[in-house]
Amino acid sequence: MLPWIYGRYLHGDDYSSITASTWAVNLKNLPEFYRTFDQDNLLVNQVAHRYPGSLYFNSARSNGYSFWRSIPFALDGSLMWETFTG
Repeated sequence: MLPWIYGRYLHGDDYSSITASTWAVNLKNLPEFYRTFDQDNLLVNQVAHRYPGSLYFNSARSNGYSFWRSIPFALDGSLMWETFTG
């Protein structure tokens, strides 16, 4: 929620203008995990995409999950971002 609140209310980014119809469109289409021509800037690609993944993974590890059982947490977090954001 914090990245969304920052993007929508403090920074005014277009990607954070999310509605239920945005979710419906995303659920009808397959997620785009890889794009040849990504429009995100270097900071987003090198920091902002990796930081949440490490938080999901390390949260699972700190709650007693093994290395391999922690990987789905990062994958699920990525899937949530791809599905429920603009």
